[in-house]
Amino acid sequence: MCRSQLTAGLIHLTKLPILKSSVAAPDPVDGHGRTPLCDASILGLAQVALALLAGGADIDYATPPRHPYAGVCHPYAGFTPLMYAAIENRPSVTKLLLKGGADGTSITTQAAHGHDAGSTALDIARLRANRNPDYAETFAVLRRRCCSTCGMTSPGLSTMTAGAEKHLKRCGNCPARGSRARYCSKECQRVDWVPRHRAECAEARRARQAAGTEV
Repeated sequence: MCRSQLTAGLIHLTKLPILKSSVAAPDPVDGHGRTPLCDASILGLAQVALALLAGGADIDYATPPRHPYAGVCHPYAGFTPLMYAAIENRPSVTKLLLKGGADGTSITTQAAHGHDAGSTALDIARLRANRNPDYAETFAVLRRRCCSTCGMTSPGLSTMTAGAEKHLKRCGNCPARGSRARYCSKECQRVDWVPRHRAECAEARRARQAAGTEV
């Protein structure tokens, strides 16, 4: 990120209309129901997001179901900073949030912009990548760290402790390491296999065979 982008982002965040915060919700919230971290995720300002997290910003804050000012249903109800990064195709911020421990199991509570209610950040990124190849990098970032079924995030090596959740397991049938779906349990793998990953896995194998790179 260049200095001008960072400066513009900081100016944008400092000019947001702020609602009165409370002990239960210490992060300032603007008229759209978003915190500064949400806006940094939308704009792709990784350095701003890092500073906000260092200052104690709520990494899993969810946009309320109703617009704070207008009182109408919010189209991004339930969206967390991770979801905003996914829908705006911000791979660097996505990596930062996942490394910081963002919860990939959070789900949307409003169906809008093509995604269904109950979608995770990975679901949003998958939908976007299917429609636009430019979103492939953000989808790949999430796919490496989130269970394809429930969205549970795999802890990084630096956060692994005794008794912590194990790293996600890759699908053994996928022909390419980068295209393999990840799962937190055999149950999640079974749930995802028939409706989605069986066809996805077969398609990846056919593509590699056609390219003459199947091993």
